[in-house]
Amino acid sequence: ERLNAVGKTVQQKGATVTMASIDALDAAKLREFIQKQDDEAPIDLVVAAAGFITPPNASSYALSDVFTSSPFQQQLIETIYKGNVDTCRNSVLPLVDRMRARKRGQICIVSSVAGLGMKSVNPIYTSTKMATYAFGECT
Repeated sequence: ERLNAVGKTVQQKGATVTMASIDALDAAKLREFIQKQDDEAPIDLVVAAAGFITPPNASSYALSDVFTSSPFQQQLIETIYKGNVDTCRNSVLPLVDRMRARKRGQICIVSSVAGLGMKSVNPIYTSTKMATYAFGECT
């Protein structure tokens, strides 16, 4: 429902919109969809904004125990990394070479000021945001 509302809003502002519900962690399916859309009408803007935050108590996790912690904590850490880093990569890489070849297009990567080294935030989350920031600078 929220996706449809956003799509409708940008269409009203003159954009061409194609919406789909695809797991952004599924690199192959996302690449196939993005490149098919780009073949039909060159994509001018890609926004990589999917991501996860850490729960409020995450800063209390003992980092030295990350790999011996509960299965829930291990899964949470893996989910945060995949959700913040892999989804960005999966959204952007299918278009980078194509945009460069046509010398057109914009890439917007939504990170966080936490990626600039905020020590008050959980280092697991902060490191994922640092990774997305660095990916954007290097792409």
